[in-house]
Amino acid sequence: MSLHADWLVLCEQVLADQHTGQLSLMNCLEQVSAPSFPAHHPRFAVSALYRWSGDPPESAVPLSYRLIRQTEVEGEEVLVELPGEWRAGTRTARVYVNVQVLRLRRAEEIRFRLDHRIGEEDWQTGPVGTLRVDQLPSPRPLLREEPQPQV
Repeated sequence: MSLHADWLVLCEQVLADQHTGQLSLMNCLEQVSAPSFPAHHPRFAVSALYRWSGDPPESAVPLSYRLIRQTEVEGEEVLVELPGEWRAGTRTARVYVNVQVLRLRRAEEIRFRLDHRIGEEDWQTGPVGTLRVDQLPSPRPLLREEPQPQV
């Protein structure tokens, strides 16, 4: 038994409709910008689709996911760990997590990885999404015209 991810998306927010089960991914992200650092991006979310390899399980299977932030400077940091359960008879499952604030420490590239494990097995490396963080250019000073003397 194993899982693999079909896709992973970085966005600002994931909305789940309680009646239909449909997900809406709001404002997909490839890059964010800030005028200076450190800074905060007000919303951040990750969504992924996982697929069960082989025959689906006949009974529910406990599993966990963890969202990892990775940069060249800080290395890896676990942002959140999510306990879950793979439902009996299903081949696919969507996973999503909304994070209130994303800390931006500097202009850099941040990799987000969603690892998983089945039961108490070892963590398996999951899909990766990359977010580029840029610094906005400094605002240019406003030039005011000085009144010209009348001759």
